[in-house]
Amino acid sequence: MKKPKIRFKGYQEDWEQRKFADVVDIGSGMDYKHLEEGNIPVYGTGGYLLSVNKALSDDKDAIGIGRKGTIDKPYILRAPFWTVDTLFYCIPKENYDLDFTSCIFQNVDWKKKDESTGVPSLSKVIINNVETATPTMDEQQKIGEYFSNLDHLITLHHRKYMKYADLSVFDWEQRKLGDVFEQTANFVNPNDDDIELWSLTVEDGLTPKSERYNREFLVKKKLISKRFDQEI
Repeated sequence: MKKPKIRFKGYQEDWEQRKFADVVDIGSGMDYKHLEEGNIPVYGTGGYLLSVNKALSDDKDAIGIGRKGTIDKPYILRAPFWTVDTLFYCIPKENYDLDFTSCIFQNVDWKKKDESTGVPSLSKVIINNVETATPTMDEQQKIGEYFSNLDHLITLHHRKYMKYADLSVFDWEQRKLGDVFEQTANFVNPNDDDIELWSLTVEDGLTPKSERYNREFLVKKKLISKRFDQEI
């Protein structure tokens, strides 16, 4: 394969064409209902489910990808772990970095690999036959670390956003004009330039009137007696 156009400095070697069968060993998930409660996390296509007392992989991290249902959301599994029967776990082989392997899984349009007529499904054969390209282990680690740090940064900013985007602080409450303004029956001389004129609009809220407005038209005694019991 030709060299990628964008890469880290110091790397010149060509990337090598591979199939996923060369990169990972695929394991099948199993039912967990016969297991006892413990501290080993059980994962499904949607993430963590519960914890049990045994593991399918004791010391090897993997990439989890759905066998059935949600097939396009691969994610990293940290050992020890157990996966349900709808989730494959794919352990990188020797000389393949976990984070880089996660990147190439993320780069596949898995929905296009679905050959079912009903519920979206993947098989080991389909996954193993996916073609990819890989660099040296050193460059893999560089790429994997970069995107791992980027994922952590995105997660951090997302949490900050969710913290400050609590819509409850922006709840609007229904009020009457009488709750907002104090009504007066005093006559206002429309020609008195010392009296400021203001306008209340939906777009801009309470804003001062500019000089282009006709004061005689805006300030009339009959408007002063208008009732302030209409809801806004």
